[in-house]
Amino acid sequence: MSQQGVGLGRPFAAQEPSETRHEALANDYAATIKRGKSALVISPTHAESERVTRQIRLKLKGAKKISVDEREFLQLKNLQWTEAQRADGRNYVPGMVVQFHQNVVGFQRGERATVFGCESGCVFVRRNEGKIAFLALDKAVRFQVYESRRVSLAPGDMVRITRNGFTRNRKRLNNGDLKQIKGFTKQGDIELSNGWVIPSDYGYLTNGYCITSYSAQSKGVDCVFVAESSESFRAAAREQFYVSASRFKEALTIYTDDKGALLNAVNKTSHRPSATDLVKNAIADEQTANRIQAIAPDLRGQSVCISEQTCEKAKPDQAADAAAPEDDKQRADDNIPPISTRQMTRERRRHASPRQKQSYGVRM
Repeated sequence: MSQQGVGLGRPFAAQEPSETRHEALANDYAATIKRGKSALVISPTHAESERVTRQIRLKLKGAKKISVDEREFLQLKNLQWTEAQRADGRNYVPGMVVQFHQNVVGFQRGERATVFGCESGCVFVRRNEGKIAFLALDKAVRFQVYESRRVSLAPGDMVRITRNGFTRNRKRLNNGDLKQIKGFTKQGDIELSNGWVIPSDYGYLTNGYCITSYSAQSKGVDCVFVAESSESFRAAAREQFYVSASRFKEALTIYTDDKGALLNAVNKTSHRPSATDLVKNAIADEQTANRIQAIAPDLRGQSVCISEQTCEKAKPDQAADAAAPEDDKQRADDNIPPISTRQMTRERRRHASPRQKQSYGVRM
């Protein structure tokens, strides 16, 4: 990775509006595309990603890279509800879209229905043919709930697939794929540059200029632009920044309003120990403390190696009641060997449960 290929964008002041910073990013993106290089913008949050996308599309329209003849299409955003949330009728509002991924009585796999109304915890949906049906909330594991939006697309735009599916000619669309729009068919469908045709009501697509760090995994382009301002620092972490900064082949540029705060934000890790790990660590610490306390009377006045760590020698006042060892059995403190296996086994038996004592061969 050459030094020429890495930078922190332009020196923006923290009080400068984000539109200026995003406009500069859009100019650099358009210049990269003009040179025939592949480019990708990465941001850790959807909010900043949407603002950057607007600036890039305005710049590309001015450069006539995308057409001004744009149309609006259905966009479905997964609400990421848990099964318990999907089973609660109070969470539904009219206009939401329910997509079935398993057969339910009255609905087939792949069918969509629009929430029509809610009453006393019951949800009613409108099917494609216009009929009103009752939504079985006890089958929430078999469907997902989406928010219905509209997205503007034009010939030349880059789009990203957000859910697996198929085109009109049964070509498979994979989640995360980036495609370029060639134009629109007479039926109003979306025609891609590779000849594939996506139905106008597909719904699972969005603009493909700026994506999140999670979506950028496995991607590789010539130039990467990272938009990570102070508003996105809460989502910043070491792992997230590594993904963002390792997608480029030739050049990487980072746009931020506070370099120092960004370095501090990406210095922390997003790894969180599970509840099982916390319990295991607590049990291990308690067992170690119990063993040390159990053998302490036999080791006063000595420096003993326990678990590859050396305990400090007991203070004189703490070992005053200990009997002085005989001269012929006196050993140098720095030559004290680790606790013997026999001694450790004896201590385990002393603190073992009845079932553990049986495994040790101790008669109850």
